Amino acid sequence: ELLLQKTELFFGLYALGFGCLLILYIGPRYNTWDEDTHFRNVYAIASNQEIDWSNAAWKMYQKYLPDFNTKAEKAMLKNYLNEQGTVFHHAENRDSLFLAYNVRGYLPMAFLFLFGKKTGMSFSDAYMFGKLGNLFLYVFLCMLAIKIVKFRKMIFASVAMLPTVVYQGAVYTYDNVVFSFLILGIALWINELSSKEMINRKRVIGIICCFLFGSFSKAVYIPVLLLLLLFSKEKFNSKRERYFFNIGIICLFLLMLSTFILPTLNSVATGNLSFGADSRGGETSVVLQLLSMIHHPVSTVRLFLKEIFSFDNFRNLGYAEADNVNWINLLGLNLATLGTLKEKWGSLLLIFLSFLFGTSPENEEESLVGIKRKIQIGVILFMIVGLIWMALYLSFTVVGEFSIKGVQARYYLPILVLISFVTWNQKIQNKLEKINYYRIVMIGMTFFMGLCVYNLALKPKLF
Repeated sequence: ELLLQKTELFFGLYALGFGCLLILYIGPRYNTWDEDTHFRNVYAIASNQEIDWSNAAWKMYQKYLPDFNTKAEKAMLKNYLNEQGTVFHHAENRDSLFLAYNVRGYLPMAFLFLFGKKTGMSFSDAYMFGKLGNLFLYVFLCMLAIKIVKFRKMIFASVAMLPTVVYQGAVYTYDNVVFSFLILGIALWINELSSKEMINRKRVIGIICCFLFGSFSKAVYIPVLLLLLLFSKEKFNSKRERYFFNIGIICLFLLMLSTFILPTLNSVATGNLSFGADSRGGETSVVLQLLSMIHHPVSTVRLFLKEIFSFDNFRNLGYAEADNVNWINLLGLNLATLGTLKEKWGSLLLIFLSFLFGTSPENEEESLVGIKRKIQIGVILFMIVGLIWMALYLSFTVVGEFSIKGVQARYYLPILVLISFVTWNQKIQNKLEKINYYRIVMIGMTFFMGLCVYNLALKPKLF
């Protein structure tokens, strides 16, 4: 009974427990996708006008630190970083103390990292303490989403409990900031969509804020704003009110989308060929890639359709062994450099998620997501997926190449809940009592998380 009433509490204990365990295990070292760059932004935000780099911080940013294989080596690395954390390396001047919208997701991490420094923590302890800013924000927002959502509560909980999601909460990254705000916004949106009351301005503002904050760091998710166009006419006082509401949402969407498109178009007009190029992607150029797409429209459309629906070309860490891992493993059982679980566990996870996404417990309340809205949500999802692949094609893929590099399966995590609303139907019911359904989901997700932590973290080095 308590599990039915306090699902969010179980999630909070689960995510905090495993998240803190991962932070302690990983220790004071970069361990995930581009964590060196993420830490560089956190360190800069936690500084004044002048960024004073210590030797330890600079080595962390430049990825000059060795890995450890034993407890003794881990202790040696911590001692070394603590010594170098007090040695000045060099200073940089910030152009402005104003934070660009795409780096504001680092604020919780920067605040706790700075707090650790100011309270006399060693560099290694402050480094680990800063990660708690990411973890706490993710846990709080997801707990709130799970608590308030009226439909598909266990879908929200299970997606937030996926091992890759929990792992992203235990490292320096903005990915879980994006995930958490979007999942909270979707919970607020589905409640409002399903409510028979007139549209509530405060709740709508809350939805918009969540979607905007969730899209600041990754503009590819901006189309979630269009979900607000799906409110029925019965929720408005008049056709005029609904018309101006929808016009306002479309204008806001276009304004946010312009932050993604206009800089590129301006660079095309001015001939700035180096704009947006990713140094990790080789001979890349957003401008030249865009011109190539314009000159070959049919081939471009064929390329995107082929890549999006192939499901076998997700890039994990950039080497062949990782690139060939099953997409479902990369989506949910992937702990970056710690590794990915074997494919047999991915197959089991796929069966488990299919059970969750395709069925409902008996007598589950039906939301207002009918066939028409499912199609509309599907269109919005396809827009987001298209932007994800376009972003990586423009900035990461060599100009003119007939494949798209750099797309990772985890980029789909923030939209998994929306996918569940498209796949869900009440015609297929699992006949389980609600309490048993909840127990199966919670035990299943804990099983997958425990497998990841034991096989990828504890077993290889500490046991």
